[in-house]
Amino acid sequence: MRNLLYIFLILIHLPVFADKEMNVHVKGQIADHIVQAIDSITFNKDESVSDLTMQVHVGEFTRGYKSGDVDSIVFLSREDAPPIYLYVNVNVSDYVRPDKLNQVLGSLMEHFFARGIKLSFSFTDMVLKELVEAYPELIDSMNTSPLVSINYHLREPHPCEFGQRILDKNGKCTPFSQLDSDYVMDEIEKFERYPITNLETFRFFDTTSCPVYDSSQTGGFSYVSDVFKRKPIFVGSNSEGLARQAHLEAIRRLGGIGYVSYHVGEADKENPFSTTNALLDRPSDAGVVFEVGKDNVKFLKSQISAKIDYSRPLYVVVLVHGYNFYLETGERWQLPNARLLSVEKQREFMSGFLGLVDVLAGDKDMQIINTDDIVEHAKRDGKK
Repeated sequence: MRNLLYIFLILIHLPVFADKEMNVHVKGQIADHIVQAIDSITFNKDESVSDLTMQVHVGEFTRGYKSGDVDSIVFLSREDAPPIYLYVNVNVSDYVRPDKLNQVLGSLMEHFFARGIKLSFSFTDMVLKELVEAYPELIDSMNTSPLVSINYHLREPHPCEFGQRILDKNGKCTPFSQLDSDYVMDEIEKFERYPITNLETFRFFDTTSCPVYDSSQTGGFSYVSDVFKRKPIFVGSNSEGLARQAHLEAIRRLGGIGYVSYHVGEADKENPFSTTNALLDRPSDAGVVFEVGKDNVKFLKSQISAKIDYSRPLYVVVLVHGYNFYLETGERWQLPNARLLSVEKQREFMSGFLGLVDVLAGDKDMQIINTDDIVEHAKRDGKK
């Protein structure tokens, strides 16, 4: 068991201050030892307002504190600070290359399962259908593993994601802005009940081309729910404006649980479990989208250090897209002729990502969870 480390950096007694101790929790193991993490501390006494100003300097980051009731300034080790919860989320959308995704997802699951590490997947209904038909054993292993959480991912050609246009009552491809909002909301709900059936003929960059659904089949959010026999936890979308409002309402109507209302680092300081349209917002205080050649650990921990004054647990996300493991950077997965990474670079990407996961899993200051756990945390705190 680690010894609790109290570092009494300075003790000052001023008559104007009440006998009260202020504890400042240092978030994240920025260096191997917490003493090494703190570069310097500056104290200033403003006689005019009887306030003490303190600045903590960690690398390039500076955080200031001001209080009129501080008698002693005490820094505590990470062992005494609130926990850091980290979740790994893989966005899966490339329905053009299900064979590549099968290899990638299979390798990820083998690595995570062997180490008992939790992970979360976000699927579009279109890619999930391809995987279910071609690689049912892959989906079965996800469905039966207690380590895996399932989420729903919105990507092209869903009308909320690309172009924001649907067929009007006369069958004409029309932008949302020219349609009644109630009509848009009702139609978007149908896109979450039924599948898009014109994937092969849909033209992404043609404003006269609209996605079409087939009401005789199950698709969208409903399909993902059916396959995994449970509601996806969080729904992710890049939509804005009416498209976003319509999609939030569609997911609420279908009994959705949560939504990705923001991506990285925007959770409320006091309450990470906010809601939008009665859907739980996925909490994120810090995060990183994995890239080869970037010091992902340093990048992540620099964000964690910026939350030095948070008194609640932190929620940290590591994001990666399935197609990043095999497509050249900047290539659009929707195009059949998109350039693939060389075999060597594909291995480098996989090795780098798994290496990052292992480093974070071995960090005693972090606990890896999945999105199901987030919902349980929200219930525990009475927010959902």
